[in-house]
Amino acid sequence: YRLSVYLAASWDRRVFLRTIRDQFRALGVRVTSRWIDANHGYHGADFLVEARRDRADIDRASILILDTTDTHTKGGRDWEAGYATGKGKRVVRVGPVITPFHTDVSLWFEDWDNCLAHFTTYLEHAGARNN
Repeated sequence: YRLSVYLAASWDRRVFLRTIRDQFRALGVRVTSRWIDANHGYHGADFLVEARRDRADIDRASILILDTTDTHTKGGRDWEAGYATGKGKRVVRVGPVITPFHTDVSLWFEDWDNCLAHFTTYLEHAGARNN
């Protein structure tokens, strides 16, 4: 893979993000977000295990993509974006600004279609430069 991304979003967006992951994979992008395959919520004793898994997944990504299209969240996605920022990773936002921290991103897109179109073009040009 030439690029790896972590998808950060509200828990309710995980099923939708499986489709986004598949589209990124078709572009040759590795998606490190294992949380989107979970079918249960975070519960008590699982909190630490889940948090460690998510941090490891963010650490393995070169970019974190923050989905702010759903305003119903407990804040996990924003913590993940802050963690990625603290690690010096690029953060890309898809959706509106909800908090002041959502303005401190490398790129932003109105929706996932525009985000995927950007990465498609970027990777096409990167491939042309490598040939």
